[in-house]
Amino acid sequence: MKPYNSYHTCIKQLARSNALPQKYSSCIDRSTLWRWKHENEDKYLGSELSSIQTLQEFLERRESDTLIRGYLKVTLALSSIIQKNQVPYPCKTSVLELCRRIYPIQLSKMETFQLTSLLTDSAFRYWPVCSIVHYARRNNILQISLSTWYNYISKLGIKRPILPRKPRYKIGIRASRPHEIWHAYRGYLIEPENDTKILVDGGPENNNCLVEHYINKESISLQKLIAGKDIHFSNSMIEAQNKLIKYHYLFKHQFQNLDELTKLLDWIFKDYNHRRPHHSLGGLTPAEALNGTIPHKNEWKQQSKDARESRILENTSKPCGIC
Repeated sequence: MKPYNSYHTCIKQLARSNALPQKYSSCIDRSTLWRWKHENEDKYLGSELSSIQTLQEFLERRESDTLIRGYLKVTLALSSIIQKNQVPYPCKTSVLELCRRIYPIQLSKMETFQLTSLLTDSAFRYWPVCSIVHYARRNNILQISLSTWYNYISKLGIKRPILPRKPRYKIGIRASRPHEIWHAYRGYLIEPENDTKILVDGGPENNNCLVEHYINKESISLQKLIAGKDIHFSNSMIEAQNKLIKYHYLFKHQFQNLDELTKLLDWIFKDYNHRRPHHSLGGLTPAEALNGTIPHKNEWKQQSKDARESRILENTSKPCGIC
């Protein structure tokens, strides 16, 4: 049976005679009610068979309230879906296909061009989108939210590399200050801070005579913890970094010898630690966070406000060719 896509004739007849209860008529547009009341009586086939008395008797029945309310909900839902699928004032120059003068809050042509340039720039091909967002804010290139970036990426059809994800587990050991806990993948002998802990796995590269001799020196204040033995959690922090370096950087390069790999790793660590902003650090680089820089929540608030005003001014001042 084909579902209704308009109001039932009985509801129109009740509205024409002012017999439709207020709790139902309040759900219908006033312009629609006015149109029904001013239509010709012979517009609907079989209108002469309609009996207002019969309709009023129906309203007095116990199940009438549930039936009419359910019908009105379905009708309103269908009308809202149709309205959302229709694009008013389509504009070919807009990524969103909306007229820039009528919808001036959307990104301007220059902002769209800058967004596309950053996303397709080979210098950022190893960065996630959130890092590019913070980079654009820090350099005052674009002042737009992360959700807007993802919306335009979808509309523009830009493909970004996706790192495979695994289910989240319980949060393990965490540090409250820099150099409080070191997560080691391989043993490196460097000078620690006071009361520093180093977390390693149970492999022989981190548990041998050389490492033990170094840790037991009187001049060294370092406590070694073995994941799965001294603590309940694994050394997942450094394992996650190892995975990120491989999937975001190493697997996208080809190297022929050890010298090329060494140079590549040197560039990777500089890019990751000193150049790329991290969303988890509030837009800071790891080097800035290590040096004690504190991210400010409202740092880019004024820049975002100014960018919005200039965007509206540009979109409303230039014709799109249609309007």
